Amino acid sequence: MKSYAVAAAVLLLVVLVILLAFFTLKDTERPPLAEAALKGPAAEAERRERAEPSPSRPERSPAQPTAAGASPRRQAALQDEEGAEPPAGRPESSSEDSGAPDDERVEARHELRIFGSVTNELGEPLVGVHVVPRGPGAQEVRSDFEGKYEVRALVGSSKHPTLRFLAQGYEEKPLHILPENVRGAEARRINVRLDPLVDKTLVSGRIRGPEGRPVPDAKLSLRSERLRVAYTGVSDERGKFSIPDVKVASDYVLKVRSPGVYADYFERFLAPTREGLTLEIVLERLSAARLSGRMVNADGDPIPNFRLSLRSTQARGKALAVTSDENGYFVVEEAPVGKLTFSTTGFVVRGVSLGSAAQGDVRLVLDWGNHVLRGVVVDDRGRALAGARVDLSWLHESAGLSSGSSRRTQTDAGGSFEFTQLGPGPHTLEVHADGYPPTREAYPVRRLTEEVEIRLAPRLR
Repeated sequence: MKSYAVAAAVLLLVVLVILLAFFTLKDTERPPLAEAALKGPAAEAERRERAEPSPSRPERSPAQPTAAGASPRRQAALQDEEGAEPPAGRPESSSEDSGAPDDERVEARHELRIFGSVTNELGEPLVGVHVVPRGPGAQEVRSDFEGKYEVRALVGSSKHPTLRFLAQGYEEKPLHILPENVRGAEARRINVRLDPLVDKTLVSGRIRGPEGRPVPDAKLSLRSERLRVAYTGVSDERGKFSIPDVKVASDYVLKVRSPGVYADYFERFLAPTREGLTLEIVLERLSAARLSGRMVNADGDPIPNFRLSLRSTQARGKALAVTSDENGYFVVEEAPVGKLTFSTTGFVVRGVSLGSAAQGDVRLVLDWGNHVLRGVVVDDRGRALAGARVDLSWLHESAGLSSGSSRRTQTDAGGSFEFTQLGPGPHTLEVHADGYPPTREAYPVRRLTEEVEIRLAPRLR
């Protein structure tokens, strides 16, 4: 019996030893915890990479964290250091990581020094004005006892700084610095005038003729010299108008111009209040008379089929078309009475005064004909100057009338210019070119074709 007990104890001991050996052998074959977490193809690829590093990628030091275990921002930084591609589905250069848009990071910028003075409507310096720049790298400043300020801001090809000028009792003044206006500049002086903070009101009313009929499409202009502001409005089909947000002041000048047969209207020292201002404007009808005459050049030759616009100094809002016939004659059956002006692009004739009775034989002398003035602009060494501005003017006075004309062109690549359809008589040429002082000379146009050379001397420094 005792022998059976001993045998059972020995057998139990052998089983315990075998179990202990089995579990010990299994624990030695288990991979580390980090490797056990990797399963499938990803684990196999990682193990191969650790065992055999790629020649194109340096082996990571044990102390360096892996991209897989880092935060998204740190992950991108590690990939940039290693030269690896960014994670799938994420742009190579993300504004989320950098904190700034892509165009701001790659855009070339330069620092601009902006300085100047701040004054009120009377030109007096304002002290302590807050100059608030909006833009990277700019700081708020205040104007000194002379009203002077200075800030620095970054200017790029697409981004531009904005300055805000703030002072108690004055309206805010925004100032936008456009890149094209400061390209290549290191500093720019900008003087600013602040307008006083005043109440605003409504100016409204009605415009009618002497017979009581409403006057539509009349243009109104309301201007204050003290505040240096101007407002405009137009009357509707009932003759009514409304101009909102007018600053309260006592020195407004009102001008009304009608496209009809009414004289211009003027009223001074209008003083709109906080409660508003309502106006009843009655326009005077212009008298009319018959006017006839002839269009000629300085030699008295007729100018056929030439068209001018006729305006009265008392009714500048209305223009009448005047066209000469084949012999240069013209007739206006109902020309406005008063001082008249004939004009078109580059031409003007002043001094005609029409009374209430018909008037004829008015000679309008114009700079028009078959003459040509051509020339070349060169420097002091005889080299052609391209892109120079050339102005040609003409003035004629006769029988109390004053006539004038003005034309403009630019020199071509060879420094040449040309004016055509000129009338005879003295003309004045004025040339402007970069790096040269302006030159002004008179040329008598007598031959059908005149050729001149204009030589410019460089500006003295």
